[in-house]
Amino acid sequence: MSHTEEAFHKRNDNQSSLHIETELFKPLSDAKLQILKEICADIDPFRPLSEELTLKLQEIGVQELEDPFKLTNHLLRTLEENINYRRQNEQASRATPSKH
Repeated sequence: MSHTEEAFHKRNDNQSSLHIETELFKPLSDAKLQILKEICADIDPFRPLSEELTLKLQEIGVQELEDPFKLTNHLLRTLEENINYRRQNEQASRATPSKH
């Protein structure tokens, strides 16, 4: 690996860990997760947001609406975090023996 590539990877590793530490994950309710899935399926971040879509985004806590790149990344990251959270909880509940 070249020195430039190594520096790039170190920078990305530092930024990703910094990002995780500064943002706290808050799981969405099932209803809000469903809204998020619908938004992700329908949104075109390079077109102006409709009033209805803007309200839906605000309902699920999205504040950054001006930058299409940030908006898309935020939506996808939030969706992925919530799906992973639910999978982990499901796996944990299956692994825990029930007491009867």
